[in-house]
Amino acid sequence: MPVPSTKTELELIAYLRSRRIPFKYEPFGDRGKKPDFLITRNHKKILVEVKEIEETPFNKAIAATRHLPGVRTFSLDPRQLYNLLRERIKQAARQLKPYTDRVDHSIVILGFRNQFRDPTLDDLFYAMFGDPVIRFQVSKLSGAAITDPELELRYNGQLRKFDPKSGLAVAQHGKYLSGVGLVSAVKGLAVYQRRYYSRLKRKLKDAKAFFDYHQEKWNANQKNIPKAYRNPNRMFGRVEFISNVLGERPLPTGIFNGRFDVFRSPEVIEK
Repeated sequence: MPVPSTKTELELIAYLRSRRIPFKYEPFGDRGKKPDFLITRNHKKILVEVKEIEETPFNKAIAATRHLPGVRTFSLDPRQLYNLLRERIKQAARQLKPYTDRVDHSIVILGFRNQFRDPTLDDLFYAMFGDPVIRFQVSKLSGAAITDPELELRYNGQLRKFDPKSGLAVAQHGKYLSGVGLVSAVKGLAVYQRRYYSRLKRKLKDAKAFFDYHQEKWNANQKNIPKAYRNPNRMFGRVEFISNVLGERPLPTGIFNGRFDVFRSPEVIEK
């Protein structure tokens, strides 16, 4: 019987069990490289390939400067992380492709072995759909911006690339890949506290007023914290997911909808 071998696989198993989502580990053993999980959710069969990233550019920079005395500083190009995520998505998609006719959806789940700072859902979005580029017009005389900045995406995402023949952006892995997600374990109390502060900030537009008494409000709110979150060391599984809206089979809502999950289905204005 196959045994899970990575931290990311174990985190996903813990998440699925906590959500009571039926799954099979390595369901297809008749070929070489086989997908890791087959889960059943909302009457849908979903094939999952898990990829664990051992070290990100941020970790490498931390390790390279650890021996230096005093305050350590370094700079990072976010494209290094985007390209790393793209390579893992590409590898996983290749393993999913031969099996996609057997299921309703095929997805990639990424995880990280040891992180000082976990990559965010925004990092994953740019890896999937293209590097962010901010454009604005500048006055030749004064050098000042004369238009509002606009955010655009390059045609270099793993799921969205430029086709020189047609001159248009085309979807990659669009016929079978339904989306990509991140799995992690989070402290429930810490997530609850961040959400509480976010709600408080929306009510208090003035930053000084917020910082003057947010701690007082948090202390007064202790009795309202749900019992499940009160243990500061209790961990909960979380999946943050982005549906491949450029593909033919985007993952629908309602699959990853736990209390800490995040699901994004980007709006497509024109395919």
